[in-house]
Amino acid sequence: MPKKFDHSNSLRGQLLIATNALDGSFFEKSVVYICAHDETGAMGVAINRAMGDVKCSDILEQLSVEAEQIRFDASVYLGGPVDATRGFIIHTSDYECDGTNPVRDNISVTGTVDILKDIAFGKGPGKSLVALGYSGWSAGQLEKEIIENSWFSAPANEDLLFHMKNDEKWEATSKLIGVNFATISGQMGNA
Repeated sequence: MPKKFDHSNSLRGQLLIATNALDGSFFEKSVVYICAHDETGAMGVAINRAMGDVKCSDILEQLSVEAEQIRFDASVYLGGPVDATRGFIIHTSDYECDGTNPVRDNISVTGTVDILKDIAFGKGPGKSLVALGYSGWSAGQLEKEIIENSWFSAPANEDLLFHMKNDEKWEATSKLIGVNFATISGQMGNA
């Protein structure tokens, strides 16, 4: 009989920090914000992988929004390897529309075009991070990867999500939990 999911151990609203065990994979040095985690699996968005020159205006242009209407043009992040055509916006809870899902504390996630347009027109949430694609795990998969030391978890905060430079997020999140990956082998084991 499968083990029942303990909701008190949900990582929803937490950050996952890729360990050296994931070096060479898509998730190398990734920081992932977990938007959902229950008995069916987990879903998150990588928050430190900007997509180079891709901006919100590029997406809005495809949606026939004229450039002169755009008041805010943020970078777009690669949220994960799953469904890179689907958008997710992690944002402060001062904004809500149909499709907004509160995650934890003052953070929500929305996956609709409405929020993207509102952000562009200066009517969106106070803080946001726009991503294409997501990171997903089937039932029990994330727990197994954590046991295998592929991920550590850390508390999320607005500074890490919205203000810190992308190339600093992995190390800063690691320091939050007192880990220095430079001193840890990529071949970690279980005690």
